[in-house]
Amino acid sequence: MWKGREAMTDEVLIEIRDDARLTATEFVAIAKQRSSDVLGTLKNLRADSSFVSPSVHSGLWSDLSTVETLCSGLETADPADADALLAQLRKLNNAISQAATRALEISRRPNEPVDAQVKAREFARRLRGLNFPI
Repeated sequence: MWKGREAMTDEVLIEIRDDARLTATEFVAIAKQRSSDVLGTLKNLRADSSFVSPSVHSGLWSDLSTVETLCSGLETADPADADALLAQLRKLNNAISQAATRALEISRRPNEPVDAQVKAREFARRLRGLNFPI
C-alpha cells in the first residue's frame, strides 16, 4: 500500500525467508524462464547491427552467440540432475560476464565513437543484469 513517502515504481519486491527451499522442478522452471528472458534480451541487443554483428565488434558478437547457445542448452535441462543444471548455469553466468566485460572494454576504447561507447556501456549494464543468482 502506498503511503505517500515511497517512490512510485512498477517493480515488485518479494521477501524470501532465509530457510526457503525450491524443489528441483521449481528451480528448473525458473532457470528455463530466466533463459527465455536472456534470449529475448539478446535478440534486442543484436538488433542494432551497426553496433554488433559478425563484422562489427565481432568478439562481442561471438560472446553473445556463446550466451545464446548456453541458454538454448537449458531448454533441455533434466530436473532430476541438479548438479548438471548448476554447472550449466555457472557456464551461462561466466559467458554473460565475459560478454559484459567485453562490452565495457569497447566503451573504454578511445578510438570508438562516442555513440558506440554509450551503447557499449548500456550493453554491459544490461548484460550484467542477466546473471542468474546461484
